[in-house]
Amino acid sequence: MFMLIVSLFVHHLQPTPRVKAELASTAAACYALAISPDSKVCFSCCSDGNIAVWDLHNQTLVRCLQYHTTLLSHILRF
Repeated sequence: MFMLIVSLFVHHLQPTPRVKAELASTAAACYALAISPDSKVCFSCCSDGNIAVWDLHNQTLVRCLQYHTTLLSHILRF
């Protein structure tokens, strides 16, 4: 058995477009991303039913909220 690792790319669009972070995820797809107002934390809703909380500066997973019973399709605004 193998585990699929995919990357979520977070882009900073101004003043010049660039990749702000590359976050490694084991989910097959990501349906929504939300970034905190201070741009330090990112939340992702993925196909595995989890909400991942990411540290954008260190590009690391801080916390994973697991096993939601319904498919996640969006994250509410802060």
